[in-house]
Amino acid sequence: MFDQLKDLILAMYPGEHTIALHRPLFSQDEESAVAACIRSSYVSSIGPDIEKFEQHIAEFCSSGYAISTVNGTAALHLSLHAIGVSHNDIVLTQSLSFAATGHAILQTGAKPVYIDITMPQGSMCPEALLRFLSEECRRQDDICTHKISGRRIAACVPMHSFGEPAKISQIEAICREWSIPLIEDAAEALGSFIDGKHCGTFGLCGVLSFNGNKIMTTGAGGIILCKNEALAKRLKHLSTTAKIPDPFEFRHSETGFNYRLPNLNASLGIAQFRKLPNFLNSKRAIHRQYQTFFQRFGYELVNSPEAESNHWLNTVIMNSPDEKESLLKFLKAYDIQARPAWYPLHRQTHLQSVSEHPLPETEWLYSRAVSLPSSVPLSV
Repeated sequence: MFDQLKDLILAMYPGEHTIALHRPLFSQDEESAVAACIRSSYVSSIGPDIEKFEQHIAEFCSSGYAISTVNGTAALHLSLHAIGVSHNDIVLTQSLSFAATGHAILQTGAKPVYIDITMPQGSMCPEALLRFLSEECRRQDDICTHKISGRRIAACVPMHSFGEPAKISQIEAICREWSIPLIEDAAEALGSFIDGKHCGTFGLCGVLSFNGNKIMTTGAGGIILCKNEALAKRLKHLSTTAKIPDPFEFRHSETGFNYRLPNLNASLGIAQFRKLPNFLNSKRAIHRQYQTFFQRFGYELVNSPEAESNHWLNTVIMNSPDEKESLLKFLKAYDIQARPAWYPLHRQTHLQSVSEHPLPETEWLYSRAVSLPSSVPLSV
């Protein structure tokens, strides 16, 4: 099967010496947009392209508001900070995630508790979430607390893994029942929908990333999707160092953050956004090729069968840890980039949970998952 997979990947990306896991695709459009921004001299955190880019994303996601940031990690940290997550709180999340999810939690002074995932989505399991809350937590006066530690459950942060939508409707209902604010880590899920509703718009906030390896890029950058006007205004205020508008004085209302997306990056994002429909169509075509191929050999991909996914990163589930390692080494020998899933956060010393319990599905998927080249072909 390995040789046939190599041939499939080489056929999807003809003429590329090293086949990247996920690289950006640029043309003259992006060069012209960035050059125009440079000529305008508005290259920092003030400029017309920032608001234009935010409007494009807000309209595409039907989110009401979109607040741009320097990267997705900053967007997640800012979201948690703005809703009041602070020292000694607990934030529920999943261990199968990029470290930025855990780091943003730590930056608020809170501690993580990891909820196991469910398959085939590879994201937070609603049943595991409800079981943890029922067994280890109590709710009183619209405040949910952890019985043993006494800490407040300040937020829940599920992730839409590899761009595949989580069971977010069920998670949202549980969080509402237990009075827990929901913040979606939709960093990889631009263009993913559930019943016509965009990922990142189910909770108080949702976070997108525009890193260079995402479905479209601003070089670096992130956005917070938000439906509440007052919260959106607070997020923007905090992202611009909490500076009070004044024609002369530099006065700040509270501790703020220099998190605003530069106009230069936004100009690149606007050019990329115009190509997003083509990018999404291409990504879904790539997924169909992988899916057809692996079905012949009896393998499954991480997938959300009842949702409309962007299929940002196609991830196959191997039969064993040894087979996973063999595939990674085989593809590397042919300059084809592939990677395992993120190293689980609960295994990393600085990201330890305050409530440890087994995460069998997380461990199972990590031991078998291989993410494959999923870039939009250069011919698009």
